[in-house]
Amino acid sequence: MAENLALIREHARSYIKHRLDCILKQYIARATAMNTVNQKAWLSLYLPTLAVDVFSRGRADSSPLAVAEGQGHNRRVVQCNAGAYNAGVRPGMKLGAALALESGLTLCERNEQLEQQALQQLAAWGLGYTSHVSLNFPSCVLLEVGGSRKLFGDAVVLGQRIAQEVSALGYTAQLAAAPTPLGAYWLSRGGKELTEGFATQAEFDKALASLPLDGLDLAAAILDGLNKLGIRRLGECFQLPRDGLRRRFGRELLVRLDQARGLHPDPQPIFVPPPAFNAELILPAEVYDHEALFFGVHRLILDLCGFLAARELGMQHFQIELSHPRLAPSVLPIGLVKATRRGEHLSLVARERLQQLSLPAAVEKIRLRSDELMPLAARNASLFDQSPASAMTAEEFIERLRSRLGDAAVQGLCQVAEHRPEYAWRAGAPGEKQPSYCCRGRPLWLLPAPKPLPPHVAATLTLRSTAERIESGWWDSHDVARDYFVARAAGGETLWVFRERRPPHGWYIHGLFG
Repeated sequence: MAENLALIREHARSYIKHRLDCILKQYIARATAMNTVNQKAWLSLYLPTLAVDVFSRGRADSSPLAVAEGQGHNRRVVQCNAGAYNAGVRPGMKLGAALALESGLTLCERNEQLEQQALQQLAAWGLGYTSHVSLNFPSCVLLEVGGSRKLFGDAVVLGQRIAQEVSALGYTAQLAAAPTPLGAYWLSRGGKELTEGFATQAEFDKALASLPLDGLDLAAAILDGLNKLGIRRLGECFQLPRDGLRRRFGRELLVRLDQARGLHPDPQPIFVPPPAFNAELILPAEVYDHEALFFGVHRLILDLCGFLAARELGMQHFQIELSHPRLAPSVLPIGLVKATRRGEHLSLVARERLQQLSLPAAVEKIRLRSDELMPLAARNASLFDQSPASAMTAEEFIERLRSRLGDAAVQGLCQVAEHRPEYAWRAGAPGEKQPSYCCRGRPLWLLPAPKPLPPHVAATLTLRSTAERIESGWWDSHDVARDYFVARAAGGETLWVFRERRPPHGWYIHGLFG
């Protein structure tokens, strides 16, 4: 009996020890999970020079350019490009001082509406990388790329790819990745180097702590109060007592700090793209040259292709409008044989059309619009396809010919529901959809008009088919009454001939078979 009790006690101790070990492991795992940053990844595209980019992206050179705002003597430089900066122009400088430093400075008035349109175009383009894009912060596009890294690579690889494409669109962007949207936005404003992520909350807090307060978008009253306290960096705010911060600055500052660290919810509104593409590009100076004009058109075509790719759409018609001072705009409609979203091909077609356009005056603004969008799936490549990626399709070749020679010079043939052969076709646009009519036994090569056959030639024909009788056209005074045959000539040619059923019942040739 005593031996059984000892055995029971031993089993009980082993069981209790095992359960305690399991509970301890669960506690450690839970604590580790709480200390680990959420796996969501937000990529912030902060555009520090957006006010000047919306103008400079329309020109190929880097001549001095500045954007100003204000009235009268209070007009100041808001932003400037690299050419103006190298000449000594700085943001916040009075306009007179900027012109004294650089007499050839091109000045543009700030256009906040144009900046907002540019952000919306970038947001629509960003939908090609993620389904969650937000425009909740000024001069910034936020992309939630947590689920996109398996397809495009880690945050660094994806960020480098996005940075290259944004640069090709004509914008300057500072990128940063973080587990929270506000944290990513603040890191991008602070110019922090793009990293893959943060393993723990402590690493993330350390990165945020080094940010200067002057570079954040906090309220002016809060920044002024913190500066009076000698607080210069975000990490110093983390170390202050929360109750004291709440009493002095209100709840807003604590909420913003917690949202940046991921300790408070910060839902971001999802950007919904417009149903059609309509973008404009204001040129910083009037353009007279077609090549310089195409540079801006090409930028807009890249915007269009990004918009279409993000929504898996294509388009068959688009329109380029060139605005002139004191004149009606020049409209250049471009139609395609087949729906597409290939930027290289669209640029080639647009270049050919622009070179043929006679400009009545200088161009000050370019608008590109496409209202008729249609679903377009991506093309599946063959596993053993040896053709180069840049090879043109038949439709693209036709479109290039039409853009160079004119629409009237390159046309297709369409069938018409008509029994008389000379009226059974019409010229149409290449690729035009048309109903199918049965025309068996007829040649593809018709003569412009039937030619009479001499009697001695008609006598040598060998008829190879039964008669096809056509009696039609009484309503338009071009009525016919004919019996058509497929015939073999003495020389071996296969002809399409008919015998007139009216006197004098002559024979005629109307077409030839290949």
